[in-house]
Amino acid sequence: MKSEAELTLQILECYLRYGPSLSIKNLCMKIKIPKKKVRYILSVLEKRGYLTKDEGTDKYILSKKIAMLV
Repeated sequence: MKSEAELTLQILECYLRYGPSLSIKNLCMKIKIPKKKVRYILSVLEKRGYLTKDEGTDKYILSKKIAMLV
C-alpha cells in the first residue's frame, strides 16, 4: 500500500501530465486511487492553498502557490 505522501505526489504529477484543471473522477481513472482517498488528499491541498476548486465544474485547479515550491 502506498503512503499518503506517495499518493499526493502521484496526484501532483498527474497535474503535470494532464493539465492544471482536473476532476476527482479524472484523477481516479488516471492513477487508480479510490475516490475517497483522492477527495481527502485534494481537500488537504486545497486547505493548504495549493489547489482551488471551481464550483461550477467541480474541477480542482493548481494555484500559484504550487510554483513557489520550485
